[in-house]
Amino acid sequence: MQKQVTTAPGELQPLLTIPGTAKMLSVSERMVYKLIDFEGLPTISLGRSVRIDPVSLKRWLVERENTR
Repeated sequence: MQKQVTTAPGELQPLLTIPGTAKMLSVSERMVYKLIDFEGLPTISLGRSVRIDPVSLKRWLVERENTR
C-alpha cells in the first residue's frame, strides 16, 4: 500500500522530468515532446533542462478532458 503525499497550499512539489512525465501518462518520451510542441503542455525551463509542474500537468489534462 502506497502512502499518499499531500501538500499544503503554496507548498512546492517536485518537478517532473520528461521520462517521469512519460511514465505517469503511460506514453513515450517522444510523445511528451510532441505534447509540449504541438498540444501546449506547459513546461519550466531550468537552463537546458525541461521540467513539468505536476499541478500544471493535472490542470492541462482536466482542460483537455473538458474540451474534447
